[in-house]
Amino acid sequence: MHVKEIKKSDGPAGLRITRTYGEDEKGKYRLNNSSGFDWKKYYMSKEEYSKMDEAENNINRKGKINYQYTTAIPIGTALAQTFNIELVEKYGDIIAKEMDIFNIHLWLAPGLNIHRNILCGRNFEYFSEDPYLSGKMAAAITLGV
Repeated sequence: MHVKEIKKSDGPAGLRITRTYGEDEKGKYRLNNSSGFDWKKYYMSKEEYSKMDEAENNINRKGKINYQYTTAIPIGTALAQTFNIELVEKYGDIIAKEMDIFNIHLWLAPGLNIHRNILCGRNFEYFSEDPYLSGKMAAAITLGV
């Protein structure tokens, strides 16, 4: 398989993709009610991205509205609290299947860090303050993917 551009997605609780987008005879376009997160860079090819940039004012476009959803995986801390490596590996398998469905080549996760300070705003992405447990959980979800 030849890949022109790598499509990537992050997501501390599964894949993060836009929930809705429009599509008409001109192609795909962002709906005006979409979030400020610029998902286009991560989800679309350069050609699709440039077409959408040309049509940033999509108020008058009347195409079909498409909906897409992914599975909400529990956050890293909750996964580590289960101490269940097999379960975490199954979550990785779910993510891999959804990567296939949405044509995502690279998942920018799991976040592997150690809880050092309760004020860290990204602790929810990390598994534990225990490096052994964090490593086991990160390895399990990675193997699953």
